[in-house]
Amino acid sequence: MKYLLAILIVWLIWRGGKALQRRPRSELAQPVRKQPEDMVQCRTCGVFLPRSQAAQLGTDDLQYRCPEHAPRQD
Repeated sequence: MKYLLAILIVWLIWRGGKALQRRPRSELAQPVRKQPEDMVQCRTCGVFLPRSQAAQLGTDDLQYRCPEHAPRQD
């Protein structure tokens, strides 16, 4: 009885593997790759962070601050 159960398990695994091979590759989950983002340096503490998370100071494109050092807008 043990051998019959072992053969059944092997057969089910083998069939499952064949079913996965028959699927088109487009159906398999493809990880979405993000585009790299420019990094800027905080003027106050020197930490590098993505440009989208930085606060720009005035109209100067070269001066940024991290959220902890950005001017508060209360």
